Amino acid sequence: RKLIYCNEKINKKDSIIEKLTSIKKISKKWAVIIGPEGGFSDSESEILLSNKNVVQVSLGGRLLRSDTAIAVSLFCIEQILSQ
Repeated sequence: RKLIYCNEKINKKDSIIEKLTSIKKISKKWAVIIGPEGGFSDSESEILLSNKNVVQVSLGGRLLRSDTAIAVSLFCIEQILSQ
């Protein structure tokens, strides 16, 4: 299973749309991780990124609340992976 890590601290050029479009055929099983309000700590982020199945993405230039971020990410994933 590939884990899509929505990280608000990375550059918006690593958008979820670009990343998933390029790797959508790698896996049939996906999961999403959205951080808590205020985001993950640097050490938590390092732990996530040490896993080879984690794909780090940006949801854009705006900082989203966690409930909004999950809706945005699931919409993008559904649209990209169902094509």
